[in-house]
Amino acid sequence: MAIAIGVAWGNAPSLREIASERFPMSQEGQTVRAHCPRCDGERNCLIRAEATNEEGNDIFEWTVKARIVSCAGCDYSFCMSVSDERTNYEYLDKEAGEYRNHPPDVAFLPPTIWRKTPVWLSVLTYTSEDKNLHLFGIMTEVYEALNARLDTLAAIGIRTSFEVVAEILGAPDINFQKKIRWLVDNKAGLLTSEEEAFRTLVEAGNAAAHRGWRPKPEVIDALMDLLEGLVRRDIVDDIIRVVEDAQNEHEASSRADRVVQHSPSIPRRVFRSNIVRLPLKADPPAGGDTPPDPDITGSPEG
Repeated sequence: MAIAIGVAWGNAPSLREIASERFPMSQEGQTVRAHCPRCDGERNCLIRAEATNEEGNDIFEWTVKARIVSCAGCDYSFCMSVSDERTNYEYLDKEAGEYRNHPPDVAFLPPTIWRKTPVWLSVLTYTSEDKNLHLFGIMTEVYEALNARLDTLAAIGIRTSFEVVAEILGAPDINFQKKIRWLVDNKAGLLTSEEEAFRTLVEAGNAAAHRGWRPKPEVIDALMDLLEGLVRRDIVDDIIRVVEDAQNEHEASSRADRVVQHSPSIPRRVFRSNIVRLPLKADPPAGGDTPPDPDITGSPEG
């Protein structure tokens, strides 16, 4: 990411003067606001180390500030770069000394997560259904595009994901608008109240794919809310129910096996190896007294 600071012409300030004015030579030990990947929010961060690179050409000059910072909240260390750009309009036959400053561009490593992949999405991989695995792969790419702020590609991916969802729910191979109508009429996933919203989702994907439309972050979030709600409600929850039923059936079968295994009916070989042979009953002694009971607590005879 570059901090571009424009070319100096005539009486315009030099690159080094601009850099030292907008970016002090060193800010090590100072505090800066930055997005902490672990806290997932803006935090005060301590600058541990900093390096500066200056580059340029006939039209642009820029400075890149690379920093290692530590979050003051959780003490997590990460990298950030700050870039700024300044264009020399004199080179472009504009008024001499006219410059255009662009807002600083900030990037982080690890990159900022703008929308987390939901934990439940991995449930799609619990089955061997190719369509479920295909949907998992496409939606994973959508989240990667969102976190890279590739919102046009994300809008196209959302539309494609919906097409796969409709196929999983049994919709025939017809155009998008007819698929939505089919899903509503056949109660195959969409409610009547959701029909218009999903028509908007499809139109947004078409505009991004064919007319280069780039949705705003709040629009792309709304589209993702629609897609996630449908996938979770009508596909993932069904898979979870199937898995739970299979687990309950397995547990019931295991309990039945344990009951049989621990039943009082002990195999004959257990008796053979542990039975104590009793001595022969002795003749009663003179006087008619009953002989004492034999001792049956000893070891079995060999």
